[in-house]
Amino acid sequence: MPFPTPSVGDIIMLSQLAWKIGCAFTAGRAGAPAEFQEVENELKSLTTAITLLAEHLDRDDPEGGILAQADQRTKEGVDTIIGCCRQTLESLEAFVDQYQEIRRSDGSNGLASQRTWKSILIKNWKKIMWTTEGGGLQSLRSMLAIHISSIVLALQALQR
Repeated sequence: MPFPTPSVGDIIMLSQLAWKIGCAFTAGRAGAPAEFQEVENELKSLTTAITLLAEHLDRDDPEGGILAQADQRTKEGVDTIIGCCRQTLESLEAFVDQYQEIRRSDGSNGLASQRTWKSILIKNWKKIMWTTEGGGLQSLRSMLAIHISSIVLALQALQR
């Protein structure tokens, strides 16, 4: 089933979702394995790639914009890339919501609370399925890298 054509606003919201999830990996880093920072880095790169795509699609163009000028195959490719990326990020967002908790801080840093990973995740992160396909943390990183590469290739195709 093809994905609906995303608007620039949809793509910007997807960028914000990637950034939010990346922040979750940052906020929950205390006591978390080093591999979490690698996922955080991939999410930051994905945020940048999605933002660049949105900026290129939003340029003022008297001919209706770069996507409007693309052939149908390229448009469908961009739709699929954004749709798959959205599915991954929404699934990861649900995972983060499930395995993070809000803890009260001691107030010394001025914050009333902070998000951290649940101890069960920290203890068992190697056993947990990080992707909908049942993959580990490395599979998640690979999936995010594929999304980044796909978006970069879509940008190149749109700029021809």
